[in-house]
Amino acid sequence: MLAFKAEDPSSRLNYVFVPGGRIESGETPEQAAVRETFEETGYRISILKLPSVERHYDFEWDGQVNHCETIFLAGELLSEAAEPVDDAHYHRGVVWIPVGELTSVFGYHSDILEPVLFLSRLQTRAVSHLEI
Repeated sequence: MLAFKAEDPSSRLNYVFVPGGRIESGETPEQAAVRETFEETGYRISILKLPSVERHYDFEWDGQVNHCETIFLAGELLSEAAEPVDDAHYHRGVVWIPVGELTSVFGYHSDILEPVLFLSRLQTRAVSHLEI
């Protein structure tokens, strides 16, 4: 799974996040996911026609508790090589997470882990059905 490492500016805790961010005016969630993935990882993607998962949760970042309303979507790579990333000061690099490590990497928050696991299972099933 494509992700990026980040360091909380206040606590200095290190996290791994799936790409994401605010939906800009006039954007759909799918368009925002494509844009944010490129901005945060340098990879171009398209969104798969799989169900999305929506979660509402609190997450502490930079000394503040933020209420997050997140729509998790599955995507596939359109480019094999990433463009250089010039993102936020807390960005610590792009990382690929093996499916077998998703629980240990995203286990810091169940409202992130559960949708990640659900969509990775759906995506795996969709790919295996296409290969038959």
